[in-house]
Amino acid sequence: MLRWTLLSIPTSIVTCLGIVLLVSSTEYMLSLFYGAQMRNPLIVFLPAVGGLIAGYIASRTTITALHGVDMLVNALNKYGGSVPYLTAPIGFLTSIVTIGSGGSAGLEGPSLQIGGTVGSTVASKFGVSSRDRRILVLSGAAAGISAVFKAPLTGAIFALEIPFKNDLEHEAVIPALISSVFSYIIFVLVLGAEPLFKTTMVSFTYQDIPFFILQGIFSAAIAIIYVKFYHEAGDLLHRIKLPMAVKASLGGLAVGVIGLAAPQVLGIGYSGIQGMLDRSFPLYYVVMLLVLKVIATSLTIGSGGNGGLFVPTVFIGTATGSIFGMLCMPRECVLFEILGMASVLAASSKAPLAAVAFVAETTNPSYIIPAIIASVVAYLASGGVSLYSQQLVTRPTLVDAIVEDVMEESFVTVNVDSSLDDVAREVFRHPHKVFPVLASGKLAGIVSISDMMGVPRQKWGRTKVSEIMTKNDILTATPKQSVSDVVTIMGAKGIAMVPVVDSEDPSRIIGVIYRYDILKAIDERKLE
Repeated sequence: MLRWTLLSIPTSIVTCLGIVLLVSSTEYMLSLFYGAQMRNPLIVFLPAVGGLIAGYIASRTTITALHGVDMLVNALNKYGGSVPYLTAPIGFLTSIVTIGSGGSAGLEGPSLQIGGTVGSTVASKFGVSSRDRRILVLSGAAAGISAVFKAPLTGAIFALEIPFKNDLEHEAVIPALISSVFSYIIFVLVLGAEPLFKTTMVSFTYQDIPFFILQGIFSAAIAIIYVKFYHEAGDLLHRIKLPMAVKASLGGLAVGVIGLAAPQVLGIGYSGIQGMLDRSFPLYYVVMLLVLKVIATSLTIGSGGNGGLFVPTVFIGTATGSIFGMLCMPRECVLFEILGMASVLAASSKAPLAAVAFVAETTNPSYIIPAIIASVVAYLASGGVSLYSQQLVTRPTLVDAIVEDVMEESFVTVNVDSSLDDVAREVFRHPHKVFPVLASGKLAGIVSISDMMGVPRQKWGRTKVSEIMTKNDILTATPKQSVSDVVTIMGAKGIAMVPVVDSEDPSRIIGVIYRYDILKAIDERKLE
């Protein structure tokens, strides 16, 4: 705990300074391009230019293939928290040109990229374990969210909730809180502590609870439509065979056209959210904002722009609540807008605690109870849908994990016709002691160091692998097979390595699974 605490502090400081630069740069670009020119028809071309630049940068690297949350979750769930060094600068540049030119996205995406990179880098510099690396990456993520929203509790909770749909990364609680608080303090000292949104307190009674429940159900329906549209649009755009820069530019052009009809959907969208909180727009216009924000966000991210989905989801949720409130309780200004904000966020992100914390910190704490009711209902009613494709349902256990979760796809093989001398020069440099044997690219057997040691050293030069390898009764596994089943057999037979073969072609080896891999996965908290 002391190690996590001490390393979380520099992680939060460096992350916060990066967020300060990110927020300042983006706000400057938005004010420069859209401050007094919001109704200028030429703004239609600005998102196209931003998309062209962001798409070109993205086409030169695979770093931004996954955005914000999905990047973070993928690194945590598949790579032990390892985040490439270039993720932060590339995410920073592509998000500034995407959002600063009017693309519909949020700054929390690049904030997570910056925080995750800083946490991973600090872990590398201090040579900590994979378990500690995961904790530091989550600390960096918490610091990024805390700063960009000026919401330290939201930052900590979001980092804990987001890796899983129905679970929490409980080990990171204290480091995430420490990182969030330090990041928040530094950020508000530099850029001020004003909350994101201005609201007034609205009273409510127990008689309003049925309306809170109905709001949750309505929000769940909107969230399901939003999530499905976002993923379908992304898949469709991905299948279009155009250079990424051209595709992102065309997507930006479409967003620019949308901006002519509803300029509030461009950029981050805070002014549009505040307008809906103030009930400044008529019902028909709010419906239009909801539909166009969903389309604009899907086009921006799906075509190759970089940014987050958290704030666009808040925008969509506010519109959802505003529509419900105007139809059901037209006099209750603000209340249902905020309930929609929390409940759509909870349903589409599978982060109900962070959703409630967000509205409490950015609007008014008096809305916590109705926000909890609406968010829980929306979370349950929305089922398993999520904007973030990399989320796991829960932390895997040996009971429900499958072989492909822990197998090694990069592994050492031995040729059946090699001499033991040749094999020794290769395999003695590796930590494993058992290796698959291939003949013409097909699995022919397995050989171990102990098999080789059974042959006198002076005979190694004229003894081939085929003479000592195990050929019969080789235990193999398939990618979708239960890890628990494989472990049981390995333990019963004393086997240290199992080749993983193609389900349709058992002679084609695609990976290996060692006892070491399973123990390492447990140590890194990928399995329990």
